[in-house]
Amino acid sequence: MSKKVWRYTTEEKLRYRIPAFAGILAEPFVHEWFTICPDGFLTINEEYSSDGCSWVPDGPRLMNVPECFKVRCNRKGDYIRQTTPGAIPHDLGYQFLDVIAAALGLDPALVRLAFDLLFAEQLKQYGFRLWKLYKFGVRTFGAAHRKVTRTWRRICGLFAKKPVED
Repeated sequence: MSKKVWRYTTEEKLRYRIPAFAGILAEPFVHEWFTICPDGFLTINEEYSSDGCSWVPDGPRLMNVPECFKVRCNRKGDYIRQTTPGAIPHDLGYQFLDVIAAALGLDPALVRLAFDLLFAEQLKQYGFRLWKLYKFGVRTFGAAHRKVTRTWRRICGLFAKKPVED
């Protein structure tokens, strides 16, 4: 079986503000791939890998990639798309949903909602015209997709760079 090539990999830490997480923690929650600070900032560590949007197109090319958004495209001929800044933290949020919910003492449904809103906010910020449709998609189908993906990874043993947390 060939090794999975993730579409995007962070080259530097990425920071996102998630207002729903502010004021919950007394100290930062540190994980191998991310940190959540008491002020509600999520920091994604370098070398975290993501495949962008699942089951749907990733949107058009992002022409003015912000200087602070250091992400490498791992597939030949690929580029950063308008959905990429939202898809990376969204993937992380769904992948580690149970870990984050436990660390924050929140219901996983609330944590999922926070990541879905961050996803939509990022798509809107970077000019993706279909952001409302994609927001509807993740709210409607995201949980089911997460369950199928987790089950498939367990069956196939595909734990490469993104281990499934229980």
